[in-house]
Amino acid sequence: MFPLFLFPPASLAESVITTVWVGALVVIFFNQTFGWSLSGLVVPGYLVPLLILKPVSVAVILVEGVTAYALVRLMFAVPERVGWWHVVFGRDRFFALVLSSIFTRLAFDTWLLPQCASWLAARWQIPLELGSQLHSFGLIIVALIANQFWKPGLARGLVSLGTCLWITFLLVRFVLLPFTNFTLGNVAYLYEDLAAGIMGTPKAYMILVTTALIASRMNQRFGWEFNGILLPALLALQWYQPGKIVLSFVEAMFLVVCARLLFATPLFRHLSIEGGRKILVFFNLSFLYKYLLSFAVAYWMPELKATDAFGFGYMLSTLLAIKMYEKSAVIRISRATLQTAFYGTLLANLIGFGLVMVQPVAEPVVEQTTSVEREQTPGSLLEALYAEKPHLYQAAASAGRFGLQVGDGTAFARYLATLDEANGKDDRATLTELYHRAEHFGLRARRLEDRYLLLAPMQTEWRSFVLILDAQGTRDLMVQVPKAVAEPETVEAGLELLTATGARFLAIHADLTKKRDPVIECALNSPVDALSGGSPQMFEEKPIIRVMFKKREMGLAQMDPSADRHVLVVQDRLHRSILPVTIERRFGELSLIWGRPRDGCPPLNAGSAHLLVSRARVSQWSERSRRRHRAPAEIKRVSSGLAEFLTRRLERRATVKPRRSGTLKVEEMLFYDRELVTPLMTGLVFGSAEVGDVAASERLAGPAAGIGYRVTLVEEPDGHAYWVFHPKSDKRIGCTFVVRQSGGRGAHLQVPRPFGETGTFGFGLTQFQQLEAGTLLIGDDRAGPGGNVLDPTRMENRRCAFNLFHQVLLRESRAPLDLVQVRTRKERFTGEPQVDLWWDGSSVVGARAGGEAPLLATLRTEGYRLGRVDGLPETTGLEIHNLYQARYLNQARGASMWVLWLTAKVRQSYRAMPNLELESARMAQLAVPQETRDLSIWQPRWSSRNPEPALIRRVRHYQLTRDLLTLGALRDGGHVIRFLRDRGTRQGYLAIYDEEDRPMLLANLNLDHGNDETGFVSETAFRDLVHRRTSRMIGRRP
Repeated sequence: MFPLFLFPPASLAESVITTVWVGALVVIFFNQTFGWSLSGLVVPGYLVPLLILKPVSVAVILVEGVTAYALVRLMFAVPERVGWWHVVFGRDRFFALVLSSIFTRLAFDTWLLPQCASWLAARWQIPLELGSQLHSFGLIIVALIANQFWKPGLARGLVSLGTCLWITFLLVRFVLLPFTNFTLGNVAYLYEDLAAGIMGTPKAYMILVTTALIASRMNQRFGWEFNGILLPALLALQWYQPGKIVLSFVEAMFLVVCARLLFATPLFRHLSIEGGRKILVFFNLSFLYKYLLSFAVAYWMPELKATDAFGFGYMLSTLLAIKMYEKSAVIRISRATLQTAFYGTLLANLIGFGLVMVQPVAEPVVEQTTSVEREQTPGSLLEALYAEKPHLYQAAASAGRFGLQVGDGTAFARYLATLDEANGKDDRATLTELYHRAEHFGLRARRLEDRYLLLAPMQTEWRSFVLILDAQGTRDLMVQVPKAVAEPETVEAGLELLTATGARFLAIHADLTKKRDPVIECALNSPVDALSGGSPQMFEEKPIIRVMFKKREMGLAQMDPSADRHVLVVQDRLHRSILPVTIERRFGELSLIWGRPRDGCPPLNAGSAHLLVSRARVSQWSERSRRRHRAPAEIKRVSSGLAEFLTRRLERRATVKPRRSGTLKVEEMLFYDRELVTPLMTGLVFGSAEVGDVAASERLAGPAAGIGYRVTLVEEPDGHAYWVFHPKSDKRIGCTFVVRQSGGRGAHLQVPRPFGETGTFGFGLTQFQQLEAGTLLIGDDRAGPGGNVLDPTRMENRRCAFNLFHQVLLRESRAPLDLVQVRTRKERFTGEPQVDLWWDGSSVVGARAGGEAPLLATLRTEGYRLGRVDGLPETTGLEIHNLYQARYLNQARGASMWVLWLTAKVRQSYRAMPNLELESARMAQLAVPQETRDLSIWQPRWSSRNPEPALIRRVRHYQLTRDLLTLGALRDGGHVIRFLRDRGTRQGYLAIYDEEDRPMLLANLNLDHGNDETGFVSETAFRDLVHRRTSRMIGRRP
């Protein structure tokens, strides 16, 4: 029968609002019985959870309240009696108490409490855990306690406060916690977030004090009513979240309407409801409103946290509603409160910015620091080139000319000559000066590997080229890559040719064929083109080797495009700096022919040549460049397991707001495709990379780093390994792509909305492991800077990384494959659902699949009830053709796509996965040992003892309520308990061991209440139950 599930889970079942409600009932009872003051109505309910979890903090708060009260008494009451000062009362007195509480917290938190903690640790060896509790909580709780002492005096005030606090504690501790589903497990973490000391919340205190002062003046001058100056002050804190203000006033107006209807009934019509009774009625209505709203949010919007739909504060909406009801002026009181809150916020921010402006700051050294940073830029040349490549793609996609205006071409050529000379002599002082002069021409200069100088335009829209000067170059020769976008492999080939030939210059163009007037553009617009002949002072006589892929369209009759050899094409004569023997010795067999290839680029200088490379053999050049210039992005190795790695990333990214939208430009998608995604699919997914072979991933690490991605090798204890491609920064919206190193069995999983559709990530990850799927594609549907959610399944969001990976996977597949996308659906009907998973499939756009995916048979064996989307009202909108990813099926080779829609029952089992860290923190509070295991391969020696019925009841009670007192009783009752974390499923288990350290009971702690039938099963079948996330306890039947 117990515990009774009276409160909505994940809202009032673990909220301070419930204890505040109980505390308010107690305070109002003593007010109506003994006439005690109603001041500090929220204090008992606010302090009781702290009294249970951190009693030392309650003592600190009470001492601070007494100190704040005594300080105001000494400042006003005592001097007033001897005629030295005037008396304060009403709002002025309360405002003085607020200021006094702030000064008290400053003194305690910054000086007295740290000193006390140090003294306790040195004198009495008090554990550090106790010392960490020596701080107070909240913004106004100290002021409310001090105000409660004012009318009755300190002695009587302490008696009334202590009595109400003690009775509230008894009701919560011995009634709510053991007999209902109310729990303090998550309340503890709410307090942890609010516990930031006064030094960590200066803006909040400035807004609070400023608005309270304005509210006090507005009440005295214009008679504006707020039901206390703290109401507009607290609302002012929410102007950074205006939605909370709207919810607070909606709740207040709803309470006014409900109260009028209630008081008009025959039962209340002739009753006198004033003072504490009126507060009690309104607060009960408010609690009932939140109670019903919690169930409504859980039913219609399960992805939304129910408490996010509540108004701000514990009783703010109630007090607003009472004043609106008393004055019968809803609009007038709303306007006055909002206006005061807005003015307070505005003035407080102006004061804050003013203080920042007058604050003395250290003199920055901008120019010098910038020069040093530029001169000592870390990283390799190859890394810098990868970072520049996305800009080249953007320049190639722009229409018309994309040259950079450098002014006088002669002056720029002279500057390049000086820069080249200083680089060759390693003259740091001259280089530092020349770095600044580069900005005059619209360029930025960097030195890499203490050898190379890299010049590139400063503005993104002009980055159509990169110029590299080699200090160790011995020949007056320039290597030119004219089509870095159309032929990306030639960039590494040109870099290797620069080193092999001893050339001093390397010019890389986005697309040199787009120059409309080569002669004029070389002389005036593009400094790199000036190197090709527009400036006779420096490069007129220097030859050029232009590196390109050999093609039949070049019109060279002597060249065989299909031959596996490179071709050196000489126009009229060959300059002495170009040695064909050196090129052949380094890069393989070379043919020498005469002619002028039709490449669409400006003509070369006399003595120059085209090096037409073989596409099949150019990868060898890339490998040499990567080894020579230290491949920039090293492969990161992680041995914590795939579930641990991905879940931690998901939890961390969920708390970070992205800085940029995840929508990609066309040229960005082209760069992703050519440089990263296509080589990834052809090399790792459908290639032959084996476990431990990192060469294939190293080839992708550089391009991945160029677009802000990273390659991580995640290893499992059982020997399995995975390549994970993911964004380096959590502030970047992008997808995560997982590749199984040993290959897969044909299935490929997709989770497009892991944040907006809770449970899909956990289900998809579990099925990826169980099916041994080849890949797992995870989207990123966080809201961008503009607040728009990037849902990759919608047509308007088609240009994103998720859809690019999806399309390239289908395009590059060498055999038919099955794509499985995991989604969630909103429940539309009441009653017990008859289906756990809805599914639909297609192999051709607009047509439905005739059979079933192999995954469905596996799910049936696991006990899931499946239903096909068949046009019924409850499945309307779930058809697969509504997904954007299904539109690309016609471009694939016999691929099929399936979508699984999880119902609430299945989703809840996996939604609890991110709460594993909270469970771990609960265990840490009671010093319960924790272990991380892979339960799929764990083979413990089970205990021969049967667990006692009392032990089973306590474990089940904690499994349902997360009651820390129950956990403490288990720990102190002679049982050896541990917290086990499963690497594979990220589930948490409470394990009970006997005196011989053998497990005799395991209980799943990851599920919501009452999802599955509770009972015992054989310990020999526990691996299957771990995978299915059952709530049944594992062990021997008692």
